[in-house]
Amino acid sequence: MAIRLTFPLRRAPFVTQEFAANPQNYSQYKIDGVPLKGHEGIDLRAEDGTEVVACDNGFCQEVVDQGTKGYGQYI
Repeated sequence: MAIRLTFPLRRAPFVTQEFAANPQNYSQYKIDGVPLKGHEGIDLRAEDGTEVVACDNGFCQEVVDQGTKGYGQYI
């Protein structure tokens, strides 16, 4: 039986920032000289211990906790 992956969390996700949100904040940042049109990803909030799943085999390259600075906690 195939499982449809809609979000990378086993528990119901809470989206804290949508893709392309807040263009007024992100336009100051550039990639190859081109200003961003909004948030370049989707931010999700989850409880500690929530399983994160992937759509294919692989490995986690980086797990970071920046506290209240930068990106906060991310995988």
